[in-house]
Amino acid sequence: MKHLLSALLITLPIYLLAQYSEQIHTERPLMTGNPFTVGKSVLQVEGGYTFGYSPVGARINTHTLELLLRYGLTERLELYAGLDQNWWSFEQVRIGAPDRALYNLGGLTNVGFKLNLFTDLGLISNLSIQSEVRMPSVKYNNLVDSRYHSVSMLKGDIPIGKRWDIRMSAGLGFFFHEESFGRETVQYYAIATTFDVGSHWTTWLELNLSDYAAQTTGLRGGAIYRVRDNLQFDLSLGYVSDWLSNLYTGSVGAAYRLNWR
Repeated sequence: MKHLLSALLITLPIYLLAQYSEQIHTERPLMTGNPFTVGKSVLQVEGGYTFGYSPVGARINTHTLELLLRYGLTERLELYAGLDQNWWSFEQVRIGAPDRALYNLGGLTNVGFKLNLFTDLGLISNLSIQSEVRMPSVKYNNLVDSRYHSVSMLKGDIPIGKRWDIRMSAGLGFFFHEESFGRETVQYYAIATTFDVGSHWTTWLELNLSDYAAQTTGLRGGAIYRVRDNLQFDLSLGYVSDWLSNLYTGSVGAAYRLNWR
């Protein structure tokens, strides 16, 4: 037991300080995210705008702002706080007449952590676990979203050559309803392929599946342009289908890393 404790005390600092990359790694625009953490004493800001259009079914137009702040406590452990579609969005629901507009406005909507578990683990180059809690948002028009949402995800990266990567993530989410004290369980799966074109451009294609709202399927693709190692811009187009509607989406965003090492 004494030898085991000594080994842990020796290897734990090495483990916590073992992961850092000069190139920026972001959670956007891919929903699979990235198994990399930002690194110790690094503050990273990621944000964007997403437009959604549904020509059939519920016929919903959405305008969404996203913001994510990430900070590295160690090389492998980070904390983050996000403002997503529950922070500010506008939905125009065209069911009957007149059209119905919903404005969502909330505070801090999700907080969580990411821990990088392994690097260079045989076939998988990086493996991380991520867990977060999402708060209820306040909605105008006398609508209140009172569901607490907890999600835990496992993320991995498989390099295929020097330019081509495959990313995978799997997660389990829980919805808690304040009024009924009920609970829903949701499974999330995503797989993406990325390909580096030169030193600045990366193209990607992603498939998302979940059993939320009966069954939700999404297909997205786009490009990432890295201006510098600490700055990138992204553009994506996508299609999401569920029981309510078919939604076409477009998104633009950026990410910037502040290194206080």
